Amino acid sequence: MQGWRVLKSEQGVALILITAVFSSLFILIGVSLNRGSSEYFLTTRSYLNDVAFNLAEAGVEKALYELSKSESNYQGETETLLGNGTFSVSLKPLDSAGQVEILSTGTVEGARFLKVEKKIRVVVQIEDTDSTRKVTIRARYLVS
Repeated sequence: MQGWRVLKSEQGVALILITAVFSSLFILIGVSLNRGSSEYFLTTRSYLNDVAFNLAEAGVEKALYELSKSESNYQGETETLLGNGTFSVSLKPLDSAGQVEILSTGTVEGARFLKVEKKIRVVVQIEDTDSTRKVTIRARYLVS
């Protein structure tokens, strides 16, 4: 009978050890999953920031192209689709000497209602000569 009591107490210890080991494993798995989802969110946000910035740059390039045409009457555009997002461009004359401010906004939407927007402000000088138009960038700023 004594052997039976020793065996019963050993089974109790084994049960406690198994419970502790599985609890530790579940905690580690939970922490790993939480950390992995956080890393995924940060990576996605970084990617979307890059995409939004590239869309804003595309808007600036489109405005520069349109403004470089002789006798251009380009006034900007709103929510032009490009790739996975859109860009909007607005123009604002700064003085009578031909300085114009270009404000380009790139917008992209990701999963879980994540929307990223980047703005670039560029000041250009437009000079018309006999048959050509020269557009010179004076300043470039990242607004957001």
